[in-house]
Amino acid sequence: MASALSRPLNDARQRADFTVKVTADKHRPGIEDVQLLPGGRLLLADWNNMCVKLFDTQGQHLHTLECRSEPCSLAVLDSSSIRHTVAVTLPDCRGIDILEVNGDNMEVKGQHLHTLECRSEPCSLAVLDSSSIRHTVAVTLPGCRGIDILKVNGDNMEVKRTLQMSRGYDAVAAVSNLTLAVGYRFGPGIDLIDLGGQVLRQI
Repeated sequence: MASALSRPLNDARQRADFTVKVTADKHRPGIEDVQLLPGGRLLLADWNNMCVKLFDTQGQHLHTLECRSEPCSLAVLDSSSIRHTVAVTLPDCRGIDILEVNGDNMEVKGQHLHTLECRSEPCSLAVLDSSSIRHTVAVTLPGCRGIDILKVNGDNMEVKRTLQMSRGYDAVAAVSNLTLAVGYRFGPGIDLIDLGGQVLRQI
């Protein structure tokens, strides 16, 4: 679902510091995104089995969280040694859920205490700015050629700015807190844009 820009290989995977074997549940695993958490935890979004899986760096499976739809992109909003706040996109139900990972346990924060319903299917996430409770996040909406800038404040999440683009970008990565790199699945190149939607440079 997500393109290569939205799933950059993290340092641990590039160096092959450890290997995680993902076994099949109901269906063959379809890993859409991977996030390495502080404290030696690895988070995987499994599209085919509609779940997010938590592993340690020994490859031991710790927890599986069943999602209400197929998970696509993960973004770590806040992280400490054992507690992490993570956003996950759910394209088929046009939603973004906030997950809380605490040690070996994982749950949807407050049992859907906050879920954002999007105007189109959300694809890729990028964190622009983050503090302990306040976060700025960009999300691509390829179906309506949009990029939304979200504000997450504690248990609340809302759209603060909507960018309408000339094409539907699939993938996004934060270059700085004011600049995004965006990629298009069916076309070459990467665009650097500001938060007003202005294309600064094409690569």
